[in-house]
Amino acid sequence: MRPDEALEFITNEQADTSVEDPKTFEEQALRFVGRDLYEAFFKGYTIKQWGMQPSELPASILKRLPVRFNYDDNYFSHKFQGVPEDGYTSMVDRILDHSTITVHLNTRFTRDQADQYDHVFYSGPLDGYFDFELGRLGYRTLDFERFTYDGDYQG
Repeated sequence: MRPDEALEFITNEQADTSVEDPKTFEEQALRFVGRDLYEAFFKGYTIKQWGMQPSELPASILKRLPVRFNYDDNYFSHKFQGVPEDGYTSMVDRILDHSTITVHLNTRFTRDQADQYDHVFYSGPLDGYFDFELGRLGYRTLDFERFTYDGDYQG
């Protein structure tokens, strides 16, 4: 479909316009793209990513994703965007290879240590940084496992 055809198809044939004020992720998806596309593209992924049913998540999570009817495949709309020429790994390597940057790996960090530095990049869980004072956040992490496969693994 051309963008104008896709917009018409979603608006007139798919979107659930009976959902006037979406409160949950699921309601927002139904309002945006309708049941068929929601179940095909959003539902399973959302359950896997968040470890929760889409009906238990706020609509705001989906509202931040762009739904566009044009040929722009970028994640966000900005005049200047791109991927570093040698990739992100090379870019980060060059950033960290600076005389004023010290990297500490496998080191326990607590909030009271932040006073010792001008800038801190903390990459641990946000709720852990605050010692779980308000409980655990309702998010999931990703565990990457490297494996190799001979042949066409994905079909």
